[in-house]
Amino acid sequence: MTKMQILLDDEKIRRERKLSPVKMQAFIDSVFIDRCRLAKDTDGFYTGTGDSGDLMRFGQANYLLSSQPWFLDNVKSWVFYSNDDTDDPDEYVVEDVKGYYLGKRQAIA
Repeated sequence: MTKMQILLDDEKIRRERKLSPVKMQAFIDSVFIDRCRLAKDTDGFYTGTGDSGDLMRFGQANYLLSSQPWFLDNVKSWVFYSNDDTDDPDEYVVEDVKGYYLGKRQAIA
């Protein structure tokens, strides 16, 4: 199973008053659910369908979100979880997606 959690930095967003956290969340949801055909569970995690296209769809969502100029600066946490390589359903490989894109940003600058 693959899943992703994105938490916006609501405090920063409200303090700066440049963007609407509600509109930002709606955009993020539309990328995952409408555009990339992933789901959102009751805990707020975006989840795959369990088929071989999940990684491609998560990759597409990552690309679409990371291309938004406002996104990375307003994300508190962006984490990818995968347990495709384990027999234990509660054991996940955890990847810090935000850290990855921050590293890419610094390498370009």
